[in-house]
Amino acid sequence: MKSRNIFFLAAFAAAAIIAASCSSMSADRDFKLASFSAPGCSHTKAPSDEYIIEKVQVGTLHLQSKRGNLKITLSGLSDNCSIKEGFDCQARLEGSVIHVDVVAKSDESANCICAVDDIVTELSGLEKGGYTLIYKYKSSDGSITQEVEFEFSALLNMTVAFERTISYPKNN
Repeated sequence: MKSRNIFFLAAFAAAAIIAASCSSMSADRDFKLASFSAPGCSHTKAPSDEYIIEKVQVGTLHLQSKRGNLKITLSGLSDNCSIKEGFDCQARLEGSVIHVDVVAKSDESANCICAVDDIVTELSGLEKGGYTLIYKYKSSDGSITQEVEFEFSALLNMTVAFERTISYPKNN
């Protein structure tokens, strides 16, 4: 009887250890896209018959901790007016790598350029620690992939600049 009680006690202890280790992995299960805002674009340039690729554009990707969430803001872009239809966003966490894919709903091209309003993505369920963010922005005028390594904490507040070549109407 005593050996039977020891067996049940050992089985219970093993189950408790397994349950504890599963809950420590729950950060991946709690990770989610908490909010996404991409109003489209404003300040449309007049249509043109011809586009030329001549300007290098500098944009920014801003990362900050906000109420325990990771807030990512993409700013400073101009793009094809077809983005007025909006964007879709998907986010996933694979170990310590965060993937954020922002894709224009339309893959058609319009004959105009507009300033992209800030695209704000907020992710929840991250624990403190080191991460790599792979942020992809895709529209009919091309794509940007920016990879950023950062330490997630309550003090996170960093900005990364990137460049891309874009098409502007010839009459600019």
